Amino acid sequence: PLQRHIVLINVNDMLGPLTGLDDDYLPMAAGYAEALALSSYCWDHYAVDETDPACFNRAASSAISYYRRSNDVESAERVLQLANRHPDAATHWQTTKQTPRVFHPNLSAKPWWNPREFSAAQALMSIFKDDRIRASVLKELQNVKKLPEGGLRGQEEIKRAEISASGGVSQEEGTAGLQRIFSPYIGVRTEKEDTSQTGAGGWAEFGPLFDGANWLEENCRYVPTICNALKNDRSLCTAQASDKVDNKLVWKMCGGDTIVSIMRLRPGTSILPHCGTTNSRLIMHFALEGAEGIEYMAGNEMVKNYVGGNGYAIVFDDSFEHSIYNGGDRDLFIVLAVLAHPEV
Repeated sequence: PLQRHIVLINVNDMLGPLTGLDDDYLPMAAGYAEALALSSYCWDHYAVDETDPACFNRAASSAISYYRRSNDVESAERVLQLANRHPDAATHWQTTKQTPRVFHPNLSAKPWWNPREFSAAQALMSIFKDDRIRASVLKELQNVKKLPEGGLRGQEEIKRAEISASGGVSQEEGTAGLQRIFSPYIGVRTEKEDTSQTGAGGWAEFGPLFDGANWLEENCRYVPTICNALKNDRSLCTAQASDKVDNKLVWKMCGGDTIVSIMRLRPGTSILPHCGTTNSRLIMHFALEGAEGIEYMAGNEMVKNYVGGNGYAIVFDDSFEHSIYNGGDRDLFIVLAVLAHPEV
């Protein structure tokens, strides 16, 4: 069983990115994801909360997503019923449109939320209305654009850990610029090959600015206005923590450890339909530049151009299947923030 599991894991990790390149891989990816969920090893390695290993939860969610993208509704429903039959996993999903790795059935569920109900969104929209402060923010963003880009997200953390462990000093000290985001579970497709091959690719990140426990000064020094606007904000996902915040608590409360960051989506790039980690959080996007031509779909409801363009925020539940497409002619730059679900 373990050998079969290892083979299935490797095949799934290979097919996931391929579905981002070509939909012809979707039926095969769906079948292998379902097979992984049904394997005895994966069935026994499931998640109850956001900090648990999640082989079963992730495989079942991926299979449903692939089947939905293949327009195979019957197979998606079959895997939904499989997930509901698991006696312990937090996969008792109610619809194939909302299949996060960890599902809390008692929380209110809707794809889109009013951004004016969240102080983080209000804070950024407020400062952007001030001509002087908006000019400062955009100048700081230009400084980020000038940094060397092209690394893989997470590469700097690995490098810092290795340097610290060896007691050495990096010969390339300094903050990395925009870094390529890669996940075997989230497909990214670009209309032009040059977009994916150049620099940090179609989908990139500068951050994190805040990892749930600490604001990272090496990144915030480039965008101090944004960091200062959100420091101590009570709508961020770890703001209500009563205990000392460590990485495990951040994952439990936020479903990840990138809580505030800057993202870039290049023209002609799509982030393909997928579901997030947990429904105990919400996601805020605040458009800094390039909002024109953006199409954001969550739970089959579309928002265009960030509703009001640059300087506006959207808040959505990323546990619903969602996707984004940059149909404009400019790079989209946003502030991403992970917010606490109001009922958590």
